[in-house]
Parts: sequence; structure tokens; C-alpha cells
Amino acid sequence: MEEFGVRRPHNPVAKGLPFLRLFDASGTMMDTNNNWETHTNASLIPEDLQPTNSLEPAIYTTLAPGVYTAHVLGVGASPTGIGLVEILEGD
Repeated sequence: MEEFGVRRPHNPVAKGLPFLRLFDASGTMMDTNNNWETHTNASLIPEDLQPTNSLEPAIYTTLAPGVYTAHVLGVGASPTGIGLVEILEGD
């Protein structure tokens, strides 16, 4: 996110950690993550697309055509802020 001018605080726990949730069109939660390196498919994320901070959330998945919703939530001591979600199409 730093390429967009968004920088992580020096103490992310004190400022709140981002938590990412992915829902399908019916509202069913499909996946969640709050630390991209712990995600089941983390090793599949191309190196040039991996977040630079291990505390950033990321979900790598294959989706059928349709409608989806991504929620970014703050957790921790101060669960507020601005979130940016990028959705990329892979090969």
C-alpha cells in the first residue's frame, strides 16, 4: 500500500490491525485473513504482489464470475482508519 502513499504505523498493534473478509453474493463468508503470511494460499501469491508488511491481510483465491464483497475491519486498540482493497486478475 505504500506505493499509494499509505504507510503502516510504527506500532501497528497500538493503531489497530486490518482484518479482511471475503463474502459471496448470498452473504456467505468465503475467506478471512489478518496476516497474509498465515493464509493457506500465501505461497501462491507472486512475489511482486506480496504485501511488504507481514501484518497486512491478503487473500489469494480463484473466484467464479459473480458478485463479491470485501470487508476491511480494524481490530486492536484503535479499530478505525482507512482501508484500501486491491482486486487483481491473475493468469
